[in-house]
Amino acid sequence: MGQTMKQTDLHRTLLRARVAVLDTKSEYWRSLVSQDDASPGVDAWMVIRRMAHAGLLQPVKRGVYVVVDPVRATPAIAVASGVYGSREHYITTDAALTFHRLMDQPVPVIRAAVPTGGALATFKAGGAKVEALIVVARKFGAADWYETRVDGFPVKVASRVQAVVDAVDHPKRMTHFSLLPEVLRSLRQDEVEEAGTRALGASSAAAQRLGFLLDEGGVPVPSALLQLHPTFTVSLLPQSRRGTFSARWRIRA
Repeated sequence: MGQTMKQTDLHRTLLRARVAVLDTKSEYWRSLVSQDDASPGVDAWMVIRRMAHAGLLQPVKRGVYVVVDPVRATPAIAVASGVYGSREHYITTDAALTFHRLMDQPVPVIRAAVPTGGALATFKAGGAKVEALIVVARKFGAADWYETRVDGFPVKVASRVQAVVDAVDHPKRMTHFSLLPEVLRSLRQDEVEEAGTRALGASSAAAQRLGFLLDEGGVPVPSALLQLHPTFTVSLLPQSRRGTFSARWRIRA
């Protein structure tokens, strides 16, 4: 990228391609640079610096920039997923449930589920903080997520069921945990059955929390959980030390 591509040209190209995040280590960036026959090195970085100075790019971390759309804000989950880029990840818990329209609360923290060793440092996406939810390889490999688009931007997101399962398996990573009974009432019966199977596969604690929340929401317990007979007590939330105790699910709420 030499003198032939000015900063406005690059910005226009990124917006047309619906690129939420520009990673200067990505294949996409290398392909842009290689399209120009001028010397790429210094000139490419000069264009990047000028774009950042002009407010066309917003730095997230070294070499990674949010592409600023002057007309409308880029969805925060698109930025979060874009920063992780080609790394294995998916957006889950609150942000995923909001994406699926199962919640309509503000999401102050977006959680990106990643396999062990794949976490990035916490960063900001719009008004939200983006944190990694580290998932062991076995669970990450079994997770149900898919790639879709939000306002034209690519996003990797958990399914409705997977977002619920991640919430009960990692209750500290769900900001609006108290809304889960309402969320469960919105699931189809086949999704409730799947949630029971997936929660049981995740951990006994996750299955116990799910069973308790289903009872709280007045949702029939799926067949996978009917034979569950917990042998130890778990907390509904990490801070649940006193209060309601469910003998059926051995949950301290």
